[in-house]
Amino acid sequence: MNHKFLQKLEEFSGKMSQEIHLKAIRNSFMTLIPLLVLGGFMTFFAYVLFVPTSFMGKMMSEEMLNQLSGLTARINNGTMGIIGFLMMALVSYDIAKTRKFYNPMYVTVVTMAMYFIIIPFTSVVTVGGVTENVGGIINSGMFSTSNMFLALLVALAGSEVFMKLAKNEKLQIHIKGQVPPAIIESFNMIITVIITLVGTGIVCFILKIASGYELHEFINKVLQAPLVGFSATPIGIVVNIFLQNLCWVFGIHPAGVTNPIFDAPLLAALEQGEIINLPFRDVYGTLGGSGATIGLVIVILLFSKRSELRAIAKLGLPTSFFNINEPILFGIPIVYNLILGIPLCLVPVFNMLVAYFATVTGLVSKLSVYVAWSTPMGLSAYISSGGDLRNVFLQIALILADSCIYLFFVKIYEASLKRQEEKVKAVL
Repeated sequence: MNHKFLQKLEEFSGKMSQEIHLKAIRNSFMTLIPLLVLGGFMTFFAYVLFVPTSFMGKMMSEEMLNQLSGLTARINNGTMGIIGFLMMALVSYDIAKTRKFYNPMYVTVVTMAMYFIIIPFTSVVTVGGVTENVGGIINSGMFSTSNMFLALLVALAGSEVFMKLAKNEKLQIHIKGQVPPAIIESFNMIITVIITLVGTGIVCFILKIASGYELHEFINKVLQAPLVGFSATPIGIVVNIFLQNLCWVFGIHPAGVTNPIFDAPLLAALEQGEIINLPFRDVYGTLGGSGATIGLVIVILLFSKRSELRAIAKLGLPTSFFNINEPILFGIPIVYNLILGIPLCLVPVFNMLVAYFATVTGLVSKLSVYVAWSTPMGLSAYISSGGDLRNVFLQIALILADSCIYLFFVKIYEASLKRQEEKVKAVL
């Protein structure tokens, strides 16, 4: 590969890694890795191990399964169930801290308030045949990955708008005398907070009157509607898996960007008996996690001579079996790494095309049983195909092919690291 092209890739990657908003998203996800890993395991336990049809479920009573289901649900509520909300809080705090705002926590508090104004605490209930709006009821989905895209928008835009207004001297109330600093800060923020929150409410109110949609509903409609009928086609699944991994290259979790758009129609496709469906994408496209990185882990462990890469691969190998690869994505890193970002996007596309051809020609069975994305490789293909070992062999073949592709780019990446080290030595 051309040396000048590699150098440009490295320079551009370095600039991206320092961009304040992308950096805030990346740092926030790194903070939440333990919760993401735990949430992934809870999903596996809830939908694979602790179900009546599993080998473990058959050994347990219905009461025991219900109790275990309740336990996993509790833990999942505290991990994946609030991941979107936590991302919003962490991103806004990180941006404020990087901007050297004198009280970053204040920015986080305001963005939280903005979020609840955008998604109001209301629910429609029917009592005695009468339907009415009831305030104060929280929609559990408002905290999860389903609204992560909105949460990130609030964190990125809301924090910047608030901090810009807060710097305006004309909007500050100056108090003189022996007054505690905390009180001075609070009074200085009163007008800015009022403008920010009331302004958010007015925008939502006008949009509701004009379009009939809440802001989060409008965003989902505009982003999702054009792609609903497109998702379960061969071209659609390629676009889906490519965009999903492209998000990771830029440090953005696809759970809040692409998954809400594509998951619903792919799940419907499963119910309709289509070849391309939700298990099809997860079983073949996420071998070891997003980007099918189990191939990358294998290559590093077998062929890499760099101790830091091998250490990260060893650390990420156990979770990769459950398709949880945040330690790999952020540890190597692949995020903002355009050299390894290329195979991260292209390897799953290759898997989709091969798997589609194999299914259409009858080499393997169509995937017709839903399995959670965190189901281990081999087991996921076996269960979703209804017990066909040919699908398991297809997964193994894809892993071997993916490893060959990743090997080429790992060699390029290691050569790039070596050049960077030589530059540093020359300067010293």
